[in-house]
Parts: sequence; structure tokens; C-alpha cells
Amino acid sequence: MSFIKLTYSSVIKSEQYMYDDVKTFLVDKGIDAMLIGNIMLSISEAFTNALLHGNQSDPNKSIHISITTNNDEITADIIDEGSGAVEHLGNDEIVDLWQEGGRGMMLIKRMSREVAFSKSIITGGTQVTIKFDRNKYKQKMEQNI
Repeated sequence: MSFIKLTYSSVIKSEQYMYDDVKTFLVDKGIDAMLIGNIMLSISEAFTNALLHGNQSDPNKSIHISITTNNDEITADIIDEGSGAVEHLGNDEIVDLWQEGGRGMMLIKRMSREVAFSKSIITGGTQVTIKFDRNKYKQKMEQNI
């Protein structure tokens, strides 16, 4: 099992640092490239939501990311320091794909095996937990060989 914990300031430029750090970790752990793409898109969407909606782009607040990998799954937790209002998150509303915003949660749900929203006991903000099935991609790779 491998684990990484990262913390970023709630400013737009942090997203690129986060992206580079997370991708390096996943590549170093030998995660399949297709799965890395899905993980990166999902974490990036959750990070943007934490930055803009949770922390209101307040540079004094942080976004915390922890990723755990094992042979079967990868779990990513993205935690903001906002108000922790999770009641409306994850609703299965119909999304207008042509809209500028609002597609993030739909994309995360499509890319992952499971998504859960909770109030963080550490920060009081919103915690998004995203799980990915490593074996699903291993089986696809074996079928393509």
C-alpha cells in the first residue's frame, strides 16, 4: 500500500502544482495510463470545486489531498476548509453539457467507481472521497494484449 498527503493554498496556480504532484505519484506507483487520466480529471474537478466553491478562492484556506493505493483500488480524498455544506452535493440532476460549469460531479461519477461527500471532521469543510477500481483497467489491458 502507498499513501501521499498534499496541501495547497486556495489560489488558481496551485492547481498546476497539484496536477504535477499527483500525476508523478501515480506514475511512480505504476498506475495504468488510462486510469491515471480518469483519476487526474476527477481530482482536478474536485480540486476546482474545493477552491472556488468550498474555500471561495481564499488564499488563507487550504485544500488537502490524500491518495491511497493498493493492488485493488485507489482512493482520493479532497478536503476544503469551507462551510461543509454537503446536503446538495452529488444530486443526480440533469446537466446541460454546453454550460460553462456544473459538469464536474457528473464527470467524477463517470470516471470513478464510487463518490461520497461528507463533512470533514478535520477541517469542517467538505470532503470528497473518490474510489477507482485498479482491476477494471488491468483486465482491459490484458484483453488488449
